[in-house]
Parts: sequence; structure tokens; C-alpha cells
Amino acid sequence: MYVVLSPVAKIAATVGMVGGVLVVYDRLSDSSWAALPGAVLLFGGALVYFIERIRLTMRKRDADGPPA
Repeated sequence: MYVVLSPVAKIAATVGMVGGVLVVYDRLSDSSWAALPGAVLLFGGALVYFIERIRLTMRKRDADGPPA
């Protein structure tokens, strides 16, 4: 089994991972600057990723038609 990702979903996953790294960096080093950008990137990337996955799933179902 494999997952096909659109370019938008790949970018959103990358942005979410960068945000996750910033959040972890903030927790480990007590830096004040990384908390807000990390949280915004993490949740924004996750939101766009899941919206894109739902959009791709719905488009795939419309193209395939009803199951046999």
C-alpha cells in the first residue's frame, strides 16, 4: 500500500514538520522566539495537509464511480 500525495500536501507536510521541530526546540532550549511560529506552522501545515488529503480522496471517488 502506498499513499499518493499532491504537491500541496507535500509542502504542507514539510511546513508542519518544520513547525514541529521549532516547537521541540522551544521546549528543550526555553527560547521565546520559537514558540509562536512553531505552533502556527505546525497547526497550519497539519490543517492544509488534511484538507488536501480529503480533497484528493473526494476527487478520486468521483472519478472512479460507484463500487462494483
